[in-house]
Amino acid sequence: MTTNEIEAALVLITRLKEKGVEIWIDQQSIRYRSKIGALDEADRAQIKLNSRGLRLLLTATGNGPCSSGNKPVLLLDGAFPPLFCIHSVSGAATLYHRLNLHKATNSPPAVYGVNARGRDLSTPPHSTIEEMAESYIKEIKVIQPTGPYRLCGYSMGGMIAFEMAARLLREGEQTNFLGLIDTRFNEQIEFDKFDFWVTFANIYVGTVAPDFHSVLAATDGQSKGTIARLLYQQYQAASPIGLGHQKSFDAFEKELAFYESLYNASMTYVPPKAELDVTYFGFEGGDNARRWATRTRKVHLITIQGDHLGLFQSDATATQVGKELLRVLDS
Repeated sequence: MTTNEIEAALVLITRLKEKGVEIWIDQQSIRYRSKIGALDEADRAQIKLNSRGLRLLLTATGNGPCSSGNKPVLLLDGAFPPLFCIHSVSGAATLYHRLNLHKATNSPPAVYGVNARGRDLSTPPHSTIEEMAESYIKEIKVIQPTGPYRLCGYSMGGMIAFEMAARLLREGEQTNFLGLIDTRFNEQIEFDKFDFWVTFANIYVGTVAPDFHSVLAATDGQSKGTIARLLYQQYQAASPIGLGHQKSFDAFEKELAFYESLYNASMTYVPPKAELDVTYFGFEGGDNARRWATRTRKVHLITIQGDHLGLFQSDATATQVGKELLRVLDS
């Protein structure tokens, strides 16, 4: 690897970001997603040409392949005690890069991301939030043996972080920051076909066709495999994977099974009552903060802009959350 290759990759990443293109590594492949439509052939060629430099840079910043275990990945070097950020239903914690904590302060905390077991599809994931919390506590204690701890999680990640904090409390350990970023509070939640498939489409396909809702509505009574095949066709059209190749339908189905396992775990979780203080980042008009207050000692609500699925797709919204998160940590 030469210095010129690294510099060329850095220039390319910067240029793509300015054009509204996100680029990352996941499951050994360089992936990219454009907010303004398909990439042109010149950009695709540049990604392929600079693949070695891109892999090095993206891996060095924590955007590398996810481990099949739960060993926390250092997302941002900084001061201790660290902030542990727990994966969402995607299974990956790399999204917390988008909080841009390094831009909001000259002395950011060390930030570790905890990925789901089996994110590389080599091993099965944990099947419950409780199993995840038990495993992740062991992993974060390798880095920070004793509390007080600082935990946060987006969406499903907030459920896991809450369960971890509750378990740590029962073990006699304190959590002095527990951040839930737009985390649903389960209360007799029934399976929602639209929520299930639209979330999967946003995570793994990277886009949802304008007519996807109407197409999905027409699939009542059809098998999961039929719907998956329709979505796979959209994936092929979107071509979110770089280096000129796409995954097979078999691999696509394996990702669906992984996602379904995590989704089901989030839908069946019932949080225990715990004497914890929660900082809840939520959207105006949402009711989840009030519901979480029935399980905790205190909930501090911080209102953010945007919507759930777009929270980490918008630099402005993600950066706002990052600034508010640092403000609470420093207070």
